[in-house]
Amino acid sequence: MDSISLPVIHPSFERLKRSSRWLHLLAGLLILIHAISHFRSRELPSLYFWCQLLISLDIFILVLAGADILRQLPRVNLLFRLVEIIFFLGIGTLMLIKGNRWTGIFHLSLSMAYCYLFYCEKRAEKPVFQPAKKS
Repeated sequence: MDSISLPVIHPSFERLKRSSRWLHLLAGLLILIHAISHFRSRELPSLYFWCQLLISLDIFILVLAGADILRQLPRVNLLFRLVEIIFFLGIGTLMLIKGNRWTGIFHLSLSMAYCYLFYCEKRAEKPVFQPAKKS
């Protein structure tokens, strides 16, 4: 930290950071329950079920692995972004096939936004300045 800068601590933000693990577990559990409800329907398990299952497992792995693994291995974050891209792409494609045009377009737009986020995070790994090679 710079000698000039001061740390700013906001109590409600700190409380939210402490409870984020439980909130993510709750979100993963709700998505998993929703996926299981679709699995138990009379139809065969659809792409929607598998996408819901994939994103709930993604959340559980992130919660169990913790933020430390993302700081130690930054490329793991790219893997989770890829899972999220596949999730939104699958849901968007399924919605378009089922005739829900606006919902499909919305999810495909989210998939493209995650593609851009993936690109930005991958690009951020590379060093900005590379010294010229001497010949």
